[in-house]
Amino acid sequence: AGDEEPSLVLQVNRNNTAFAPPFHSKNNGKYTVRMELKNAITVNTGTRDLPLYLVNSRSNEQILVSDVFVWAWNGGHIFFSPVDKTADDINKIFLAGDIIRVELHDEGKRQRFNKGLSHVHGVDKENTEK
Repeated sequence: AGDEEPSLVLQVNRNNTAFAPPFHSKNNGKYTVRMELKNAITVNTGTRDLPLYLVNSRSNEQILVSDVFVWAWNGGHIFFSPVDKTADDINKIFLAGDIIRVELHDEGKRQRFNKGLSHVHGVDKENTEK
């Protein structure tokens, strides 16, 4: 039993900790929210260009995010880009002690892999007469 890998638990530390630091929004090129977590393990990496839902395990309310820039900066903060919510909206959805569940938003291929191809069928009169 003592050999298990630590797992990341996203738990909101206090009420009203979500806010949009202007520096991070400018640096990331999109609206970025920082929210305080309670005693998370450190995961200073993120997931870009992969739409995810952050779901409140208590209420099942969810927000769609386009990017998670950092899952748990030094174990204390998550940085993400909500698609259609503000930091004030997020503060109303996630309260102190709430556990955030992460779910994949599956709407097809990721944008960078979605390269549409087409093949035109038919006869080109100019090329068939030669």
